[in-house]
Amino acid sequence: MMQVFEWVEMQFSANPWLIWLCIAIAIAAITFAIWAIRRHRRIQRASDIHTRLHAHKTGGLEFSHIASFARKPSSKRTEPETSLEMRVRDLEMKLRRDLSTSSPPSNQMPSGACMASPACMMTPDFSERVDDDASEDDDEIDSVNSDELEEQNVRIDENEEKEDVDYKIQTVYFGTNRVRDKPEEPLALRHYSAKRGDSLIIGKSEVTIPKTVHKYGEVERPRTALFGTVQIQRERRDKHFTEYRTIKLDEADFMSETAALAQEAESYQNTAFVFIHGFRVTMQNAIYRAAQMACDLNFDGPTYAYSWPAVGRVKSYVTDLDSALLAVPHLDAFLDMIARTKGVKRIHLVSHSMGNVLLTHLFLRAETLLSQRKPKVLDQLILAAPDIDRDVFSTVAEHMVKAASKVTLYASANDKALNASKRLRDKNERAGSVPPEGPVVASEVDTIDVSAVSTDLFGLNHSDYAEDRTLIDDLGRLIKTGAPILERFPTIETVKTSKGEYYRIKA
Repeated sequence: MMQVFEWVEMQFSANPWLIWLCIAIAIAAITFAIWAIRRHRRIQRASDIHTRLHAHKTGGLEFSHIASFARKPSSKRTEPETSLEMRVRDLEMKLRRDLSTSSPPSNQMPSGACMASPACMMTPDFSERVDDDASEDDDEIDSVNSDELEEQNVRIDENEEKEDVDYKIQTVYFGTNRVRDKPEEPLALRHYSAKRGDSLIIGKSEVTIPKTVHKYGEVERPRTALFGTVQIQRERRDKHFTEYRTIKLDEADFMSETAALAQEAESYQNTAFVFIHGFRVTMQNAIYRAAQMACDLNFDGPTYAYSWPAVGRVKSYVTDLDSALLAVPHLDAFLDMIARTKGVKRIHLVSHSMGNVLLTHLFLRAETLLSQRKPKVLDQLILAAPDIDRDVFSTVAEHMVKAASKVTLYASANDKALNASKRLRDKNERAGSVPPEGPVVASEVDTIDVSAVSTDLFGLNHSDYAEDRTLIDDLGRLIKTGAPILERFPTIETVKTSKGEYYRIKA
């Protein structure tokens, strides 16, 4: 280390201009960081405005909450209000005046009732008045200069029908034991934190998927900076995966809606698709990935995702591991609920990376709800780059084979989440890795080396690999037909080892 410092000192002494270059680079980096963070905050605030207006117009938000649209004045604030903020403040005042001067029919509400309550908004004359005002207010917001809309990320056009816009809706039914932050805000996926809850929460999220720009295997999201920590591009439904609406459901509504989907499906009748995410994945990213896979597979049955409280940072690996173990009972209850759903006769489950830790302990624990069900409760069980010890997998594989009609393991030498795990474990090989001697092999488990196409499809890694159709095409054929690997992949390479044989996809 001393030699490095001496070399640097020598270079600065011989070339004084290097000092000024380093100072200039540091100033530029700090300036960019400040710009990116401020832009991220503006985008986040504009997204909150959009969410609140949508909730207000659909009757899900009391008017008293809308007052927080405009940034509250502060004695510490030095910059002037932007024109958008003035517009929003004027809009809030206009809506307040309209609400205070409007009266619902006397037979609908008692005298003195809160004029801002959702019940008041639902009265016939009053709701029509609010809807008309909301349309006018949309026009007023849309009249803001287009350059400013780009800056503030406000694009409100709620009067469009879902079928007529350049995106489609994919519904994902979720289960989680994450704790919800900001309970006073309209429900959104980003409000589900990495804090561990002690109960199972279920609901559904409607995800918009762009029709024209969506690429196979990709989750299109706005550009970010500072290692993905701040968003510097506004979110657009015709270009990005976005959250249209998230609703918390009770068990009866959850099961009735998914039962109807399972029974009405044409291509995948009586079939459920379940996704469990891996290490360093947020709730929002998990739902987007499940929606992307269902869309690309043209899956028309109920799509599920279980999101356990992963932190979303590499340095939180040990914390994520503990969170995965604590989520096992909640995953057990979630899968049992799916198995009890009327019309669901087949369950295909895809688990990536550390998500397989939950499955491993679920299969190894006695007296779980899953173990009390009949054998082969799962149809296709797909383990994508499982982040579990190779020796542990050899033990749990026999339990997996008993619980599923077919078990497939996708192993990869370049899975990003798995490589991060291996670095933190003194380079001990995992069940989903591919060392020089080959991937793990177990009886009645199809092990496929997919290093040539990667497993980025199952994470949220943006790369050229994710656009390769090979892996998702095989996944589609597997859950559609259940055909053996050699029928799905006639050109796949068969590799024989002393412990058995596995398969390798050629580059």
